[in-house]
Amino acid sequence: AVRLWRKHRIRFSHQSHDELAFRCREEDAEATRAVIQRELVKVPDWAPGLPVAIELKAGTSYGNVREWKLGVSWEEFRGKALHAA
Repeated sequence: AVRLWRKHRIRFSHQSHDELAFRCREEDAEATRAVIQRELVKVPDWAPGLPVAIELKAGTSYGNVREWKLGVSWEEFRGKALHAA
């Protein structure tokens, strides 16, 4: 989270168990997602070969967070998420 802030100015919101939550403006959602995905799957130098995987979820509030699959635009995701809530 600190690296994402220092390098990309992505705002860390909170942590719960193995979950990191970030905040961004809706117009920055797709770019923010790309950076988070790229940065969080980097294998640390001290653990070569460590399998690293992430699940990306998003929502307009913490209460309506849903999985955001690759290849789905923010507009498409947002429309589905709001209708599912």
